[in-house]
Amino acid sequence: MAAADARRCLCIIDVQNDFVLPSGGLAVPNGADIIPVINHVRRTRKFDLVVVCLDWHPFDHFFGSGAPGFAPFAQLGAQTIWPDHCMQDSQGAAVHPDLHVEPTDVVVRCGLSPLTDSYSAFRDNDRSTVSPLLEILKAEGIQELYCCGLATEFCLLFTALDARILLEKSCEVFVLQDCCRGITEDGVAGAKEKLALEQVALVRAADDDPVFGRIPRRDVVGGDGGGGDAAAGGGRALATLAEEEDGDEDDAAPAAPTRPSAGPGDAAGSAGPSAAAGAAALRRRNQSKARRQQDLSDTLHQGAASGPAGPLDMLADEDLALEAVRAVWTADVGRVKEVLAAGADPCLR
Repeated sequence: MAAADARRCLCIIDVQNDFVLPSGGLAVPNGADIIPVINHVRRTRKFDLVVVCLDWHPFDHFFGSGAPGFAPFAQLGAQTIWPDHCMQDSQGAAVHPDLHVEPTDVVVRCGLSPLTDSYSAFRDNDRSTVSPLLEILKAEGIQELYCCGLATEFCLLFTALDARILLEKSCEVFVLQDCCRGITEDGVAGAKEKLALEQVALVRAADDDPVFGRIPRRDVVGGDGGGGDAAAGGGRALATLAEEEDGDEDDAAPAAPTRPSAGPGDAAGSAGPSAAAGAAALRRRNQSKARRQQDLSDTLHQGAASGPAGPLDMLADEDLALEAVRAVWTADVGRVKEVLAAGADPCLR
């Protein structure tokens, strides 16, 4: 099929308060600058599908605040211990109010596992949990995917690379580079190198760009500034997940999400009533785990009998490091000790 007739998707990644607002839990410098550009793109160009990807962590996610002895941005193998951000139904997880959204937009929520992060909108970092995004794109017959959002060297990069891998030759993948912002200049430069290596094209949201310029125009809806009402007069409603489970008080990881339903659902910019219930459940869970968590903290950070580097620094295998993360959140002290024993560098024992 000719490029002019291709089915196109705009994938908007993590334009949420915690990433955009300077006071957000994990703010991206100048993140708000991309919103007017994204709004202009979607109001002036025709896409067959618009997907809004959201970071959507449970209250018991592996954040720095909930892990005894861990500081935010600490590294455990391949896992970064991030500050609290984008917790389900919180204001920080809400779509930034200036982003233009429409009732037909499809929402894909990521990062639902408490045990690992999800940089890619397609799957968690441990590759064990997948989102519905891949099946949605296949079902819609998407042939060109345009990615934009935050942050360039993390969620945008991993999403674009996964799209290239998982969709193979059925879909071209592009990054709208003026609709993205990164955390550091070096990080952005490194991301661009990786994208180019995997043949993900960097394009500009400009008429004179040969790729962007071929996207058909649409009738302009509203201005280019704030979110406003959607074209169908539907306020801020977005398509939502078919059905979400209420939080249990056990420690089971949440089920993989299903494809979002089409049509109005919850307002993306508001926090639901489940936020208070989730916080209460988290407090109860933490109370029951407090003693075991403290034992675990002692094991990980004070029991470095084998050397000054400490047990965490002795994990040479990233799979073992991930297993240690899992053991932390099941408060399985015995298993943590086994993992540390298996992963310690023999010269440090």
